[in-house]
Amino acid sequence: MESQALRPLDKIVSLPRKRLPRELLFVVLSYVIYSQVRGLAADRSLDAFANAYQVINLEEKLGVFRELSLQRFVISRGDLIDIFNLIYFYGLFPLLLPTALWLYLRRPRVYDLARNAFLVSGAIAVCFYVLMPTAPPRLVGMGFLDTLGTSLTPKYGSIPGVNHYAAMPSMHVGWNFLLAVAIYLALEGKALRSLVGYMPENDAFISRMSGVRFVRYMAEISGLPPDQAMERAHEAFVYRIRRSALSPGGNVFSRHETTG
Repeated sequence: MESQALRPLDKIVSLPRKRLPRELLFVVLSYVIYSQVRGLAADRSLDAFANAYQVINLEEKLGVFRELSLQRFVISRGDLIDIFNLIYFYGLFPLLLPTALWLYLRRPRVYDLARNAFLVSGAIAVCFYVLMPTAPPRLVGMGFLDTLGTSLTPKYGSIPGVNHYAAMPSMHVGWNFLLAVAIYLALEGKALRSLVGYMPENDAFISRMSGVRFVRYMAEISGLPPDQAMERAHEAFVYRIRRSALSPGGNVFSRHETTG
């Protein structure tokens, strides 16, 4: 009786495995099409640079052009370059492929949702790549440095088939976000989900960093010199104390206050 009761479950579990070759062929063909269409504008360098400067001008008008200040901040912190390079290069496909296989075999509903999200986002991205090829910051000058290749990662020039003018949108960011959401949905229980980092506050706040230092770092990223950033950070906390009558203010470690 027990073996007969388990037979329907065995059939359900074996269904994803039976259609694995077909699914694998579909995914590979989809990515080949994406790569080919993505490379159609690889020789439109004039358009790519013109579009890149238009994006920079728009960011400057909106007051959100902070990439150069952010890179200078990271470079000044040494090991952060290696950390972000490793995440950038090895945090997508080396993580995506085994995760996709695990989702396919163990969480097929989440896999279908994630696969469709990847396909739709890829289709939207190639429209931008063809209609608006854009050069990346590392090629437009303005003081940007190409840090890839300074760590345990290869340089862009050594990677075959790279379209250097497909900088916008960045699918490294988009697909990593979708991958994090898929893992979050697939994991069961709050203890496991908290490890994914879907809610970013656990990673954004350093427990032994005081409030003044945190605000100072954010000011440096925004382009202020270190001395001026520290002065403005203290001013912000003095204003906060006066407004809310809180004490001791900015020297409290961030783990003692809410991250909201």
